[in-house]
Amino acid sequence: AFTVVDAISILGGDELPQDEWGIDVVIAGSQKCIAMPPGLTLVSVSDRVMEYVRGSPPITTYFDFAKQEDFLKKNETPFTPAIPLFYALEVALEEVLNEGLEERIRKHRIAARAFYKALSFMGLEPFVEERFRSNVVITAKYREGMDDKSFRGTLNKKFDVVVAGGFGDLKGKIFRIGNMGAIYPSKVIRTLSAIGNVMNLLGFKVDLSEMLKVAEEELSEL
Repeated sequence: AFTVVDAISILGGDELPQDEWGIDVVIAGSQKCIAMPPGLTLVSVSDRVMEYVRGSPPITTYFDFAKQEDFLKKNETPFTPAIPLFYALEVALEEVLNEGLEERIRKHRIAARAFYKALSFMGLEPFVEERFRSNVVITAKYREGMDDKSFRGTLNKKFDVVVAGGFGDLKGKIFRIGNMGAIYPSKVIRTLSAIGNVMNLLGFKVDLSEMLKVAEEELSEL
């Protein structure tokens, strides 16, 4: 059996020690913490998987890891790629390296703490308990009586801030904030200010001044 991890969101924003964790396949998206346009899937495959793949007949053409590795050795791709996205990836990775991966991860963690503490102050409790909590996808539960459509719709129309809703059984119960890529205190404060203002507009009293102080205490480390 092989271990496959869907790391769509966290690559470039949090720790992902593939070898240390014994992960065979890691799959990530280009548009998340790498902060480039969507369109590329980034895949890291262990030696163990490659040994298995080369000893077995291919069951797919486009996702044939052996074929991909053979062409990679020639600095080529087996099929025509989206060339502009490759250039965008190069620039995005250069920005990550210039900033330093450890520094980038540190910023994501600080911003995440600011989000979670400020949201909790507003009565929007984190959906996931702290030890399992994501630093790049901030999830919060609605206060009793809050309507998902009204909240997210007002946030978008009046403040130009977009947050995602929940799926399946969580639809209408939680919302999600993308804390990814270029992390700046101003972006965190703007998002939290908009959320607080919308809650006040919808009749859920929030002390904006005190809430922002909670966030700014964490963001002072950025």
